[in-house]
Amino acid sequence: MKKLSIKNIILWTMTLILCVTACATAFASAGDRTLKHYSSTDSTNQGGINNVYKISSGFCADVWESGGSALLRFADYQSEPEKYILQENAAEDGQPEETCGYFSWNDELYALTAQWEDSEEGGSISSLAVKHVRLDNGQAVLEDSGLPELDCAMLLEDTGDTGSFYPQKLFTSGDLLAGITYGMNGTIVFSFDLKTGDYKCLEIGEFSEIGPGPEGSVLVNKADWTAKEAVIFRVSLEDQSEEQVAVITDVINYLNPCYDAEKNILYYTDDGELWALPLDGTAQAEVVNDCPINGSGAICLPDGFLLLWDYSTILIRNTDPAQRAGVTLRIRDTSYNGVMSETVFAMNNKRGDIAVIVQPDWDQLHTDIPKAMLNQEADTDIYVLQYESNDFRAIRTRGYTEDLSGNAQITAGIDRMYPFIRDALKQDGKIIAVPVEVSGQTIGINPDMWKKVGGTEEELPKTWGQFFDWMETLPDRLAGQEGVCVCDDSREAFISNVTITILYEYQVWMDGKGEDYLFNSPVMNELLTRLKNLDYDALGIKDRDSYEDGYMVGEYKEPLLNIYTDPGLMNYYQPMLLGFAEDETPIQPVQMCVAFVNPYSEHKEEAAEFLSLALDSLYSRTQYSIFTDKTEPVRPVYHEENLKREQERLEAAEEALEKAEDGEQRAALEEELNDCKEILKYLEEDDWAVSPKAIEDYQKRLPSLKVLDYLFLYDVAGNLDEEEQATIENRFSGGTDSGELLDWIDQKVQMIRMEGN
Repeated sequence: MKKLSIKNIILWTMTLILCVTACATAFASAGDRTLKHYSSTDSTNQGGINNVYKISSGFCADVWESGGSALLRFADYQSEPEKYILQENAAEDGQPEETCGYFSWNDELYALTAQWEDSEEGGSISSLAVKHVRLDNGQAVLEDSGLPELDCAMLLEDTGDTGSFYPQKLFTSGDLLAGITYGMNGTIVFSFDLKTGDYKCLEIGEFSEIGPGPEGSVLVNKADWTAKEAVIFRVSLEDQSEEQVAVITDVINYLNPCYDAEKNILYYTDDGELWALPLDGTAQAEVVNDCPINGSGAICLPDGFLLLWDYSTILIRNTDPAQRAGVTLRIRDTSYNGVMSETVFAMNNKRGDIAVIVQPDWDQLHTDIPKAMLNQEADTDIYVLQYESNDFRAIRTRGYTEDLSGNAQITAGIDRMYPFIRDALKQDGKIIAVPVEVSGQTIGINPDMWKKVGGTEEELPKTWGQFFDWMETLPDRLAGQEGVCVCDDSREAFISNVTITILYEYQVWMDGKGEDYLFNSPVMNELLTRLKNLDYDALGIKDRDSYEDGYMVGEYKEPLLNIYTDPGLMNYYQPMLLGFAEDETPIQPVQMCVAFVNPYSEHKEEAAEFLSLALDSLYSRTQYSIFTDKTEPVRPVYHEENLKREQERLEAAEEALEKAEDGEQRAALEEELNDCKEILKYLEEDDWAVSPKAIEDYQKRLPSLKVLDYLFLYDVAGNLDEEEQATIENRFSGGTDSGELLDWIDQKVQMIRMEGN
């Protein structure tokens, strides 16, 4: 019988503990687990992670939640965290003291604190100190560390403003405390000797990332994102000498480099995977595990494990590639909303034997996915594309989609959807995709502002022709009105966005008729001509030269119209229903991002299972826009907390008012009481994440909603030469005659169709 080594026994024991603990699920690689996760799509799971620090027997996380900031102490890597609330201490002379950040040193937790003093110019930092953090009975207590006061005079000169000091990524290397903050000329890297308090500023030029390196040094990533290359340097904190340690190519994300001194290996994350790069030059970088986060920090643990975290997640990953899962799903994600990444955590919780790698692809318009399908490539299991894109249209037409109807959860989810969504997701009775997001573009009106200026719902236009009649009446309607304007976008942006909205709706309207058509039709020519010829000076819509730094000069006014309003459910502005004929139902195109299974995948059942979980990971706004049973109004996550706080303030004001004498004190309390009543009224009547009115309005607009299955603009924008790219903005923002613009679109679309693209 082969004898187990001590190292193997330790590794086996730790793996067993990590796998069987009840507080978190073990994942695909032995010992993998998520210790803390705040969902990016679930509005009820609010919170975030600032940083994580290694301490004796575990680690501590600095987090923020609905109740405020706190420290979470994990006694070890398999226990539930204990929560500690920070107790700020006033300095002995009574001046306020502020905690700037935490850091770990010699496996103990410390806080960097700033003492402030008031002056005629305002508050300023007078001193920086290091306090020891004692975690006791639910409280994080700052106590004397016995360390010298930090010499911050030069630091404050480097920042250029003694009233602001916001350190980030505090960490130690040996006895040196390092971090980054904002200086007079950009980001600076500072360091303090904890034994002497001496300050030093590191002159390392522009960089992308910084973190602890071998003792007495920092690791600096100087990435060239255009070239997709990152160069990692080791910078000495003593003499600031630089040594290049690695060049990493094909980089698309921040790497979160982490150095393992014992193994002389640099770990980093990129493109959904965890990599290991030996620094002795004996081997190339090797993928050792999947990793769903890019990360903002990492710590090496005993026996080949890595603790990683970002703003929402703390997790552990095994760095032994031999321990990886037998099944790995790869997802090529062209969306921007993070639903696929969020679903990874749901999949991990359900199927610990499957690894998932989400690889972002920002080129939404033209990909090589149809070609990969033609070649029957199996390396990617799930693709995410815009439904109306040429690529997905080609995939639908050629039948390159897997039938998902065999998954009961997907079928049940699709059956719950509104018909205009459900029908688009089926082809020949088969379910070919699941939605990831729905969006769109139309004109929105602020109903409260419209009422404020005396408008009624009956006066609102019902067709695009009536819309321009109505626009011509707005200068007189808004004359003398305080704090209201027609729109806060520039004239060029207004014309461009309204032009595109009309074109989208016209395309869907004509497609529904099933007839051949041109964009340069009498109705389109007339509408775009009227749009261009509106009296924008009378409407108060200025050209872009009237803006400074992106903002209109002068007093802010509440816009009546929003030119980029989503037709979905959750909107501050109410989408306007505008048709091309009074006797026809107006059309509002809906754009949809979908995920579908590669029919040549070797893991089609597992991929379908992942997509079934994606339906539960959608943003609330998306769920309310697609599911027929999502009709209950929803309060914001902090509603009850805010309601309780205002009620307590009201009761305190009422009690104080009973005892107050006449005069200024009583008047102030009466003003506060009225303020509380107004806030409570707002919280009861208008504080909604999804309001009853929004649900009612959406239900009324359902007959007008239609999924856009083709978009001419993709053809036009994707096939421009350099000269046309330079003039397209001018064409759409009123710089050319309406007929000329429409002829140009017709020529482009017809040419592309003739070429068979």
